[in-house]
Amino acid sequence: MQSRHPEARSAVLSVVGAAILFLLSGCDARLHSAASDGDEREASSLIAAGANVNAREVEGETPLMYAAAAGRTKMVLFLLERGADINAISDNGETALVRAGGYTETVKALLEKGADIELGAPLISASYSGQLDTVKVLLEKGASPNAELLYGDTALTAVAIQSASLEIAKELIAAGADVEHKKQGKTAEMLAAEHGHQDLAELLRKAAKKRSGLTAPSPDCARCFHDAKPQAEVRGD
Repeated sequence: MQSRHPEARSAVLSVVGAAILFLLSGCDARLHSAASDGDEREASSLIAAGANVNAREVEGETPLMYAAAAGRTKMVLFLLERGADINAISDNGETALVRAGGYTETVKALLEKGADIELGAPLISASYSGQLDTVKVLLEKGASPNAELLYGDTALTAVAIQSASLEIAKELIAAGADVEHKKQGKTAEMLAAEHGHQDLAELLRKAAKKRSGLTAPSPDCARCFHDAKPQAEVRGD
């Protein structure tokens, strides 16, 4: 028998549907928190109650990204077993692998499960943040030391601009990073000098010398050394 009041029935269904969506959205938010905390029992209950394992929060991050960012390796594996998208990209262009930077075991677990080693530029991110162990793992697993972003950023220029890690620079150079690559007309050596990272600039100059036979910085880079506020004495050969 058809309802005599279809409008009322439709309204009730709409209210019920909205209530269900509200409850599920609450579950999704709680799943992000459980993922970050590494609480498998809570996460399991939430998923059983209908939480979306690939739910997105306001910046487009998934529970897997939250788990990775906290170094929760067991939770990462738990979520992957339940259908988490290992290569999902946030609104900031980051993947779970990028967010795992600094947590070597989590990085290894994601790579073993098939995370895209180039998507989101994890090597550039790790180099920028000074995460030496992560850089080593990514290079060992085949990440390109010359991967390039839209405006010419590479792992080596990221080191020059931000982390100034000599050890990371050495790892990248040994893996074949192009020391003569230019970001908007400037090499990593020039960028390092401009940012006051004189020891790094010297290391990069020597690396460039080995590859090209130069015996001194280019005029442009010499000016960078002169203009930059020195942090350490620059030694000549």
